[in-house]
Amino acid sequence: MCAAGEILWPETAPPSLILYPKERMPAVRTAASVRSLSPGLVLGTLYANRSVPHCAFLALQGEASPPYQEGILHPAALLTLSNCLLMQIAC
Repeated sequence: MCAAGEILWPETAPPSLILYPKERMPAVRTAASVRSLSPGLVLGTLYANRSVPHCAFLALQGEASPPYQEGILHPAALLTLSNCLLMQIAC
């Protein structure tokens, strides 16, 4: 399978982080349901450190686009980080 794409960068400022409220992780995980995963619900905030840019990771992706070399998080890095965080909170 192969996919092709194009990067388009908006000329507007990125959204404010104020739009993404921080919330403590719940002490007890609730079962997934329509109610527990309703739109707008903040599930909890996890923190992770990463180096910017991670040249070895970008090389593995074959990525040479300047925005990613300058520190914009690559989509593959976001997925990798998301998986790592999910593994940390898995029960």
